[in-house]
Amino acid sequence: MSYEYSLRYALDPAKDNEERIEELILFCREAQIDEVNFFINHEEIGRGHISLQETVEWMKASLQLKERLAKEQIGFSLNPGITLMHGDRGRVVDPLLGIQTMVDRDGTKASAVACPGDPIWQEYIAKNYGIYASVEPEYLWLEDDFRHFNHKPVLWGCFCDAHMERYQTALGQEISREDFVEQILDPKEPTMARQVYLDICRNEMNETAFKIEQAVHAVSPQTKLALMTSQPEEHATEGRDWQQIFENLSGDHPFVARPHLPSYNEVTPKVYNNGFNRVSRITAHLLGDDSVLYPELENYMYSRYAKSNQFSRFQLESSLILHPKGSTMNLFDMMGTGVVRDYQLQTMLSEAKPFLTRISALDLRISEQRGIHVLYGTRGSYSIRTKEGARREELIPREDSWLALLGAFGISSIPATYSRLLKNQVVAISGQYLRQLTIEEIEQLFTENFVLLDGESVAVLVERHLGSLIGVESCEWLAVRSGQQSYEQVDNGHRYCGVKEARLTLMQQVGDYLKIKYNQVPKQVISNAYNEYHEIQGPYLVQMENCLILPVAWDEKDGWNSQYISLREAMVKEVIAGIKPSYPKLAMTNDMPYCNLYHYQKEGKIFYMIANFSTEPYEVIECQLITADSELIEYSRQGEKMVAYDGEKIQTAIGSYELKVFEVK
Repeated sequence: MSYEYSLRYALDPAKDNEERIEELILFCREAQIDEVNFFINHEEIGRGHISLQETVEWMKASLQLKERLAKEQIGFSLNPGITLMHGDRGRVVDPLLGIQTMVDRDGTKASAVACPGDPIWQEYIAKNYGIYASVEPEYLWLEDDFRHFNHKPVLWGCFCDAHMERYQTALGQEISREDFVEQILDPKEPTMARQVYLDICRNEMNETAFKIEQAVHAVSPQTKLALMTSQPEEHATEGRDWQQIFENLSGDHPFVARPHLPSYNEVTPKVYNNGFNRVSRITAHLLGDDSVLYPELENYMYSRYAKSNQFSRFQLESSLILHPKGSTMNLFDMMGTGVVRDYQLQTMLSEAKPFLTRISALDLRISEQRGIHVLYGTRGSYSIRTKEGARREELIPREDSWLALLGAFGISSIPATYSRLLKNQVVAISGQYLRQLTIEEIEQLFTENFVLLDGESVAVLVERHLGSLIGVESCEWLAVRSGQQSYEQVDNGHRYCGVKEARLTLMQQVGDYLKIKYNQVPKQVISNAYNEYHEIQGPYLVQMENCLILPVAWDEKDGWNSQYISLREAMVKEVIAGIKPSYPKLAMTNDMPYCNLYHYQKEGKIFYMIANFSTEPYEVIECQLITADSELIEYSRQGEKMVAYDGEKIQTAIGSYELKVFEVK
């Protein structure tokens, strides 16, 4: 199974592009590009919602490029730059098109962003995609502007008059825009207004996807429709039904998607580690083994000032964790400048291709990953309780915090959804995920598994009168920087990282603290919360028989940043090592920050992927594998060789921004 390079590429049809096309052909040869994904009506030279005749003109340029690429045996796909539009960007809808535009909660009306429920826009976009299909591209993409949020100047929609009529009909009452939005965000019980809003959002996107599919496959049945996606937790705020939208879009073809790789510029290890685990991995898990995934390599604003070639290569290599078919690559600007050879990307891509293809041939699938089950759902926005009821962002579920943290600690973990078959496993839950489960499901989860919990999960259990499952009688939130808790101190007599009575902040880059009253004796109180006078405010990190409680809330500015510290890693790993032997042994790296370890069990064989998201090289890989001393086949950029695992170390180095795969012999 070859790893495919799909180059997203722009030309300006108004220019003489003969030289640029020849430069493109040369780059494709040298970089081993398999396919060119041609932009249409995009970014700086995008004119908004163009006429059907203008679309036909774009198809003339597309067909000429396709025919030239075919002579070189290079594939051809299309990437229209607009569905709804990413934002107005100074464009205005031509009145002759009759398209209604999106309206924000406060009545702000877009000049160019289409209303997603407008039947005229839905007919227009389906006709356009039918025209795109006339050149029979291999893949025909929908941009990630196919969503209800982040369409400046409209941050959240749509609340136009036509939508308000639909909402009122579904509610069975008249209601103003202001009152409707207030009810969607109501901090109390989720309202009927919220359900109506989310249901209508999801249904109109599903319906539009189906209309596009019908138009495309009536013209070119072999063309595969593909969807670019953003953050799954953001899509929850529009009620996205991932299964249905891809079924409607795909027709008789497999699901095809571009998972977001969350780094348009080079960023710190923490930022990329977190984004990759929370966004890219969950997207791949949502779509499943049989989907065709092309994660994006996006180097905006292009050149090595945006991103080093080494970091770009690591993004390609780490995408192997997603079981991709290849990558879409946005390496040059979208204004028609064309290939810039001085960036030396052709050298990097050609050197990376053999390793990417070799690992792809191992066919390591998402369903074959093993580790701590980090539970998430897609309907969190339906059940979440908002804090203030002021912003759309309060509807975003925060159910993936453990996935990013455990990945940074090097502990093998997997995105997962609840199943009654989940038994004798280590499970991790954050945010308000437990609102999506029934009482019976929650009881089963806690009686048959060991669970890592955050403060919000505990608060939900107490609210639902299920605190007894974890020995909790009551709880109260203490706001961060409220003058109550200042720091956490280890009080169980253990040394972590060689330090006695270690302290962690409860003031900086941390969320609110859930002060818990227990009615059962904890197995151990690892740490307590203190004020600045060294007075205990309550227990902090606590291990019960069936769970580990980290009583922290997600912070809107800093998330879980304060938890990314070696002291917390040591505490969590000590607890995991001490739980009863009926739980599966977990593979993990040790004291190698941001070295993520992924454990696979495939047809009786065991594989490990280790990806070093950090800038720190290591001479040996300190780790705990599920196997005893053993010989491993190492797959790396340099080729294949045998290496030894002695129970504590793999006797091989791993560099900065490098991924290696190990097969147990």
